Amino acid sequence: ALIALLRWRPKALVFIEQTSNLHLVMLARMLGVKVVIANVSLTEYRAGKYRRRPFGSKRFKLADLVLAVGEEHRQRLLDLGVHPDRILVTGPPVPPPPKEQDRERWSTEWRQRFGIRNGEPVIVAGSTYPEEEGVLLEAFRRVKQVAPDAKLVLAPRHTSREDLDQVVRQSGLEYELRSRLNGKPAQADVILLDTQGELSHVWGTATVAFVGGSLMRRGPGHSPLEPLSWCVPVTMGPSFEQQTAAVNLCKEWGIVQICTDPAVLAETWLAASQNQEYRRAFSERCEEFLTHGSKVYERWWQAICNE
Repeated sequence: ALIALLRWRPKALVFIEQTSNLHLVMLARMLGVKVVIANVSLTEYRAGKYRRRPFGSKRFKLADLVLAVGEEHRQRLLDLGVHPDRILVTGPPVPPPPKEQDRERWSTEWRQRFGIRNGEPVIVAGSTYPEEEGVLLEAFRRVKQVAPDAKLVLAPRHTSREDLDQVVRQSGLEYELRSRLNGKPAQADVILLDTQGELSHVWGTATVAFVGGSLMRRGPGHSPLEPLSWCVPVTMGPSFEQQTAAVNLCKEWGIVQICTDPAVLAETWLAASQNQEYRRAFSERCEEFLTHGSKVYERWWQAICNE
């Protein structure tokens, strides 16, 4: 990065969310290169950590422009001492949906790997913590009482944890590990995604999704925008401090459901799985949302290029 700055003298140096590379920031300023930090989502907890560190707030105060995802994040930046003229609220960026041909290919490929037949309801719970997996399995058990052919794909946030399958094993539900399928279709009702880098495609198999890290206050939580890029109905818990701007935007559009216990989760999953008219209307609304959300990148570009 240092060599690129010295050789190419770019118009702007853009960091995503934050930067600890203060040497790059200082060099860019010396060279007259605009420093931008985009997609800043700053929780009160993280802002407190920056305030306590000697150079914590410098990562934002030295930037020429900070693009925040929401008003509450702008206020925390102000509290850190960032000049108000250097902060712009752009909203949360929405990932572009997969191309139609890729969407079909990936969805078909993963459905075959997981042994999912046409018409079978599939719940994908992604980036989950062990504290919430018991709730999800109980909700799935309730779904099975009404829809016995339903399947659950459970994707833990940390695939390296020692107790990866402990909660599923204790539930008594039959399960298979993704890493041990060896090219054969899964036979169990629960598939444990114990591999990395595949969740972004596995969302495409879902009839309805659950976003992990939201049933308890722990960790940053997962963004609902990733499964929504597949136009999949999304459920999540009531804890989403790190994702406040994205979740509030989704709630305004009516494309995310907040659930607090197994009974509500099961009811919501069944409603999304069994009502074709609901899914059709949801898909249309979500497509409109994705088109609208992609304009955030245009606002980034305009802000970066604006002298």
